[in-house]
Amino acid sequence: MTSNVIDPNSIKAIIKANVPHSLDELFPVIGVVKSLSREDLKSDVVAGLTVAVMVVPQGMAYAALAQLTPEIGLYSCIMPILVYALFGSSRQLAVGPVAMVALLTSAGVSEIQDPAEDPVRYQRLASTLALVVGLLQAGMGFLKLEFIARFLPHPVLSGFTSAAAIVIGCSQLKDIFKLSLPRSERLQDILDPFFNKLGETHGMTFGVAVSSIVFLLAAIYRDGMPKADAGRVAGLSPWQTSRELRKAEEQLRLHVQHAIPGQWSPETKAAWDEGWRQ
Repeated sequence: MTSNVIDPNSIKAIIKANVPHSLDELFPVIGVVKSLSREDLKSDVVAGLTVAVMVVPQGMAYAALAQLTPEIGLYSCIMPILVYALFGSSRQLAVGPVAMVALLTSAGVSEIQDPAEDPVRYQRLASTLALVVGLLQAGMGFLKLEFIARFLPHPVLSGFTSAAAIVIGCSQLKDIFKLSLPRSERLQDILDPFFNKLGETHGMTFGVAVSSIVFLLAAIYRDGMPKADAGRVAGLSPWQTSRELRKAEEQLRLHVQHAIPGQWSPETKAAWDEGWRQ
């Protein structure tokens, strides 16, 4: 006797789970528009204008980090947002380029083509790289291969992101001091010529850069120590971030505990708390 149960890991089950069965599933924005209230619309307009103001300099900076022209940075910030607004299902997901992707693009493509020699070919190679990576990500998402990320150890990811942040920060020294420094993904190749040319610092450029940094820090800390919200999380030190995360975890635990009906015996509550800590 044959069973009609479909294996959830089979190609047929994967295709069936990912193929939209209605227009609302294909365009989640339809459901968002139907449930949108006037207050939500007002908040979304304010949020959209805020993101638009931030995304222009941000996109140009990411393009410079990837050694591409500023307009490419703007396109890479605008187009993903427009497409995801139609096909995306998350209202909180940030879509667009990030500094690490820009750094990896520069590191990979510059080994094949020097952007100073042939910028047009460099741009084509960068566009091809973005297309290939996008297709790979779409294919992995369609095949439900997100479990692969579980095999990436946290220390490896933490070390990679920390090293990328240091390299990205040091790569901006030439703009802060207005020095002619070579582009490199190796920290020693940046710092060695930097210290040798430190005496050639342009005073006006350095003054404007330092004033801007001080102004930003003053804006972050104007009300004292930043709180752990989405707008100020970058201003938290590691120990403060850990403390705020523990508070949020405790609040979530209590919400889950209260949401489950029935009386909690001391033994059940103790087992629940122990399991949550693990």
